[in-house]
Amino acid sequence: MHTGPAGKTPRNRLFLYSEPMRVSFLWPRVLLICVLWLWCVCMELLRARYTVEPLSANLRWNLILATVPLLCSSVMLRTARQNRWWLTSLLLVIWLLFLPNAPYILTDLFHFQTRQTVPEWIDLAVLLTFAGAGLMLCYLSLTDVQTLVQRKLGAKIGWAVACTALMLCGVGIYLGRYLRLNSWYVVTHPRHLFHKSLYRIGIDQTMPGLTEFTLVYGLGLITGYLALHVLLAAIRDPQ
Repeated sequence: MHTGPAGKTPRNRLFLYSEPMRVSFLWPRVLLICVLWLWCVCMELLRARYTVEPLSANLRWNLILATVPLLCSSVMLRTARQNRWWLTSLLLVIWLLFLPNAPYILTDLFHFQTRQTVPEWIDLAVLLTFAGAGLMLCYLSLTDVQTLVQRKLGAKIGWAVACTALMLCGVGIYLGRYLRLNSWYVVTHPRHLFHKSLYRIGIDQTMPGLTEFTLVYGLGLITGYLALHVLLAAIRDPQ
């Protein structure tokens, strides 16, 4: 990337055309995943002091699924450097299928309700902790893929791919939350996935709102991703 005097990025260059933020391959991201998981577990242990009734049976499972995209993108960084493009392409497909699972945890906030046995602030803190961890995992894995695309096809294409992926996350979240469809159904139950999606959305119309839901969540995720990069650009060049 071209820089001005003293190695500083010219101010007339928008951050959108600069290289996206990156997290190095191994130990920093492993440590980050461990910290996110540890904090989520600590919040659950705090809640266990008040009740053994689970807040949601799927919180931990959803966080496991949210970790898959970052693991895929981490391996993709290495396979791309080794020019193993067939494996990189396969991992890219798996990454795209599992990426909606990361921001999907945001919708687990639907499980929040007033309980007599647990203070409201604890339940809210647990849900926000898991949701925040899922969103962080989503954005980190997305920057990996954006970096790979940008190196190959340029910054504009990289941002187009990132924004498209987040809009598709809106569709994926809808299919998972309301139609109870899973990412692996593409391989294990493709016919069931196709027929249920077509019937419930296209024919039966019992699950309206796909367009509005996709726009709200997709654009919301894009806004958060852009805000993250604006913050990063401000940190790098505070002037």
